[in-house]
Amino acid sequence: MFATVLSACGDDAQPLPARVLVVLDDEVATSHAGVEQRIRTMPGVTDIVLTTKEQAYEAYQRNSSDRPEAARNVRPGDLPASLQVTVTDLWHAEAVQLAIGTFDGVQDTSLSVGAGDMTAQEWMGFIVPLEESASPGERAAVEQFIRGLPGVDTVTFETPEQTRDRLRERCRDHAELAAAFAQVELADIPASFRFRLEVGLKAPRLAELMNLDGVTPYSFVPAELVKD
Repeated sequence: MFATVLSACGDDAQPLPARVLVVLDDEVATSHAGVEQRIRTMPGVTDIVLTTKEQAYEAYQRNSSDRPEAARNVRPGDLPASLQVTVTDLWHAEAVQLAIGTFDGVQDTSLSVGAGDMTAQEWMGFIVPLEESASPGERAAVEQFIRGLPGVDTVTFETPEQTRDRLRERCRDHAELAAAFAQVELADIPASFRFRLEVGLKAPRLAELMNLDGVTPYSFVPAELVKD
């Protein structure tokens, strides 16, 4: 994730927003207005950008120009349409992402960091979900790896129940979000490690997280999402 050393300007920097990627079912890809309307009722949603199936295909072809075999294996229509949702209310962002996943017409969601001046940030956050089948030994190995990263801070572990209860409490002040979050199944909330890294330091081993047993793809998020 960190190919170069980023300068850090301290805690006075404006926090980056969160971004929720919303993958749409084919049935609603051409009539996404209903999904978008529901998303706009969520707190802190400031922007929604549609990527059509055609645009997704064209972007994949451009990004795969150095891998012609991969490009040939993807045909028009293979990639789903999606919405990129900017959420500036970081207190609710994680609950918003999970709640959107319950909407009709939504295939999947993921959470990441939104656009902004990353060089002005002192810290960035990471959420590392574990597979449901992860063993205690695999969990211990993941924690040991994370704690060995340079510049690591605020390492915590949450069970699915702890994440659900924390986010449920945060939803209490927003009726639409609370109602949508109530539809989230516990099975759809993974256990996870959460931590911050100083962005002024390189973390060359970070990509190795993906290869650890028991780990599913992690999220690169605003630091405020993983603070104690």
